[in-house]
Amino acid sequence: MGMVKDELMMGSNKVSTAQYLAVTAGITPTAPMVLKKMEASGPMFMANYGITDRLSVTAKIFDLDKIMTSTMRNLSAERVTKHKGVSDLELKAVYNLWRDDYYSKFFSVMGNVTLPTGDFDTTFRTMPGLQLGTGSVDLGGGLLGSARFGDFWLHGEASYLVNRENGDDYKFGDVGKLGAALHYTPNYDLMLGLELDATDTAKNENFGVKVQNSGGRAIMLTGVASWRFLSAFGGNFSLNGSYGIPLYEDVNLYGLGTEYVATGMLNFKHRFNY
Repeated sequence: MGMVKDELMMGSNKVSTAQYLAVTAGITPTAPMVLKKMEASGPMFMANYGITDRLSVTAKIFDLDKIMTSTMRNLSAERVTKHKGVSDLELKAVYNLWRDDYYSKFFSVMGNVTLPTGDFDTTFRTMPGLQLGTGSVDLGGGLLGSARFGDFWLHGEASYLVNRENGDDYKFGDVGKLGAALHYTPNYDLMLGLELDATDTAKNENFGVKVQNSGGRAIMLTGVASWRFLSAFGGNFSLNGSYGIPLYEDVNLYGLGTEYVATGMLNFKHRFNY
């Protein structure tokens, strides 16, 4: 996966470096650095197991390289800060409450827990985007719905993640999400689609005090594709990819806006017969 943030923003407006310096001079006049770019990339490892025909569990973890580039307020020098390592481990269970007789409509509930396997480094207290983990056990849940109309699938999601305060008195903001997706499946081997996700992230808290330039709202439009290209070893291989761009962002006070978020995945699926 890869993500790049490189647009200076005040609220929902993109601004130049000069505008950013002028406005923040009255907010944080002693802050020496100006944010320039934030990058994250690395492999993701995911395993999914269908326990029954209604219940499945998923485990997901990343090995991330995070790089933050900033410049001095007088633009005289540039600083690059890096943080590398594994992320938190995400565990999710999805249970199908109802489906129709034709397997064309589904309604499910999901629950997830995030375990603090990623590093929360107090050196980056003022740079939460560089953290590899939240440092806490976090809980979430939501609802999922799907309906098929010919060669098209319509999916919907509503979810909420509660991030708890960690042992270093830092709390990442809770995240609420509404999502919708339209997938075109002309045959068993191919899927093309568009996904729209709206997220609302609360402000972080440092020693119980809200961090004003954190959290925010965003609407992301993502193109997705999946191609099953090989049947071998008792299963199917497929290539999955996505590329997302923001349609709207509000970064709460000031920060960096997203340029893109992209993923590519090689997937293997096998059915066990007991």
